[in-house]
Amino acid sequence: MNPVDEVRARIDIVELIGERVPLKKAGRTFKACCPFHQERTPSFVVFPESGSWRCFGACGTGGDAFDFIMRTENLPFRDALEFLARRVGVDLSPATPEAKAQVERSKRLRDAVLAAAEHWHGLLLRAPEAEAARVYLSGRGFGTDIAKSFRLGFAPDSWDATGNHLRAMGFHDDDLLAAGLLRERDGGGHYDYFRNRVVIPIHNVRGEPVGFGARALDADSQPKYLNSPQTPIFDKGRTLFALDRARQTIRDSEEAVVVEGYTDVIRAHAAGFTNVVASLGTALTEHHVALLKRFAKRIVLALDADAAGQAATVRGLDVIREAAAGDVVPVPTARGAVRFASTLEVDLRVAVLPAGKDPDDVIRDDPEGWRSLIAGAAPVLGYLLDALTADLDLNDPSAKQTAAERLIPVIADIPDPIVRSAWMARLADKLRVDERALAARMGQVARARTTRPAPRRFDGPAATGDGAAPAIPVVADSGGIDAQGRHAPHDQTDPGQATATVPPPAAPPDNHATRILGFLLAAPSRLAALNEALRAVDEAVLGSEDFLDPLQGDLFEAVRYAAHGTPPPDAPAEQRLDALPEAHARLADTLRRRAVSGPSAAEPTVVQSLWRLVLRLREGAIVQELEALRFEQTEARLEADADGPEVAPTSVRVRELDQRVYQLTAIKRRLSRLLVSDGAVMGKRDRGFG
Repeated sequence: MNPVDEVRARIDIVELIGERVPLKKAGRTFKACCPFHQERTPSFVVFPESGSWRCFGACGTGGDAFDFIMRTENLPFRDALEFLARRVGVDLSPATPEAKAQVERSKRLRDAVLAAAEHWHGLLLRAPEAEAARVYLSGRGFGTDIAKSFRLGFAPDSWDATGNHLRAMGFHDDDLLAAGLLRERDGGGHYDYFRNRVVIPIHNVRGEPVGFGARALDADSQPKYLNSPQTPIFDKGRTLFALDRARQTIRDSEEAVVVEGYTDVIRAHAAGFTNVVASLGTALTEHHVALLKRFAKRIVLALDADAAGQAATVRGLDVIREAAAGDVVPVPTARGAVRFASTLEVDLRVAVLPAGKDPDDVIRDDPEGWRSLIAGAAPVLGYLLDALTADLDLNDPSAKQTAAERLIPVIADIPDPIVRSAWMARLADKLRVDERALAARMGQVARARTTRPAPRRFDGPAATGDGAAPAIPVVADSGGIDAQGRHAPHDQTDPGQATATVPPPAAPPDNHATRILGFLLAAPSRLAALNEALRAVDEAVLGSEDFLDPLQGDLFEAVRYAAHGTPPPDAPAEQRLDALPEAHARLADTLRRRAVSGPSAAEPTVVQSLWRLVLRLREGAIVQELEALRFEQTEARLEADADGPEVAPTSVRVRELDQRVYQLTAIKRRLSRLLVSDGAVMGKRDRGFG
């Protein structure tokens, strides 16, 4: 039996899921409300005999113990396997002797840290020499219950007491040194790393002990707070204090609160605010954010209000903005188009604490005030607009310039153009300057960033009913755009134009919508032939509504004008191929170059392929809408069922959704038939495309 099957065989799936979901026995199965979507009627069923589970409600998911842990813990399969293997005592032997030795060493180091933690905890509770530590904790309002809950301890005031105790337990100096419990003497030998301190065990996200934070008990000891050094099992840049305790609350509330100190966290948890973690005395790192993103959709930084705390906040925001934003990727819209969006799924907030108080003070003095403070945390950019201009006299023109230099790069990072525009307007209002001047400066920032790594290119299939967009061989047309007038070079763009914006990502997706645009941009005259072919099968002509990405919609309008001659005098710049704004021009150039780089083909073949692409685009839009509607149908039926059986069959909302699904399904079938029988419509069938 392989390790996966052995783990699966040993797992009690009812016990595993029952620890996270309140199950009720229902015959030979167990039921509960699904943990993966909101519902009032239980539809989540666990099958003990087969070791599986399934939701028969809106999400329709299911699987075995591995699938459940992967979803609830946000883990890849390998990590889920390791998690469950530890639970049932299955040894996952590493593939190589070196890897196995590394795993065994890490376990020895964790065992040493655990042994030290238990030894120090016992001293804190019982040893006479720990009286000063008990007095200190009592003075902070931390009694025996808290000390036991967090396994707080006392490291004795000795150079070798801890080392001798651990050696007597069988640990070797090499392991104790590697675990950060001993240090080397200059003249040889070792001495205890933690001495005469209150010690606080630090665990990784899986709850395994990896290090300590320690607070000095006498005024002469420096530093006052001391962390374990970097070790093979402890990296403070990748570890958040108490995340192992807080992660379930964070997942349930979808909110994580980050503070600076251990005692801030302990105070928060003791007061019932169990979604609070600490960053171990460092500014937040991208690894911290990656950890939190697994569990939280909202991250609130609640750091000290002093100057150092403010600086740490700003540093943390720089990292959190970059790490949380992730790649810029294409996202299918409800109509099957693809728009660029950030993978950002975290609402970033800042809670500004009262002057002179840290989270420990606020929670101890006014728990409800803390609750209100976190609930009212300001958006990142709102905070930065204030924090990065607090030292400036905004009546001074040079200070306005400084403020703009600080904030425009921050706003430029916002992927959504509407949100970006809104924050630009707020900055202009705050500085009392013309928004067009800021837009021009942002355009300069955007051009200066052309050497930055491009966002990840989307190479997968478009969001359509049957896979990737078809390739189109195309003839490089000597007319087309060039005949209508080439785009102005980017370095000739007027920096004073109000239309200067951050350009779209450098690598737009290769899908139905962008291919259609590319080949129409290469030769706008193709639009007339394409529309004629669409009318022949009673399909609407191609319109800007087929392109939900605003830039793509504008470019299509520019193509439409170009196909009919000169655009009207009042046409906006983004709809004039001879005078496109920078963002539009760059996208147009990219799509046109992509189109003309393919193999050549006769013009009728190109138009035929464009016709198929439009049908595929619309078919994909229907598929997306049907998927969304089916979720709505399930929710509507659940709501109707909750109102009583006499209401469910006649629910107006249910009938409306059923009718819409019926209509869209009929349209989709019609499009599928057209795509199969296009030879009768377009002439000789093209077997090479679609």
